[in-house]
Amino acid sequence: MLLIQLIMLVTVLIILAMVIIDEHIQKRLMQDKGVLESLWFEEERRQSPRLNINLDVVYKMPNKADNLNRPGNSSSKNISKSGIQLLLEEKFEKDTILLLEFELPGILKKKLLAEGQVVWTRENQLDKENGIRTFDTGIRFIQIDESAQKALSNYVNKHLSV
Repeated sequence: MLLIQLIMLVTVLIILAMVIIDEHIQKRLMQDKGVLESLWFEEERRQSPRLNINLDVVYKMPNKADNLNRPGNSSSKNISKSGIQLLLEEKFEKDTILLLEFELPGILKKKLLAEGQVVWTRENQLDKENGIRTFDTGIRFIQIDESAQKALSNYVNKHLSV
């Protein structure tokens, strides 16, 4: 009889320990999830602050045959020293390389040239007026002339501080 009571007591203690450990694990998982969600859903995850600006941008793919690679025209939604968001009428896959050409207002009418890599694309709702599909496309600059980089950085910093 005493042996049965000891076995039952040990069993209850083991079950209680398992419940406490499981609660501790669940609590820890929720804390980790909260940390991850705060990192993922933060307002701003970009490296550089963005300046909302509408620039005319000419783009083309450097690896297409020239006769198939007519330049496309687009406009920017915002720009930073490390990238640009374009509104495009064609969808590019992630990691697509594009050559970009654009001017910054008030900067000696010098065209800035950059090579960029598509990092994300988001389809917009179909424009019912003209039936055009558009895509917001985030592009990270991967190669840009040093003087162009400096001009871009100065321009963005100047206009963000205003």
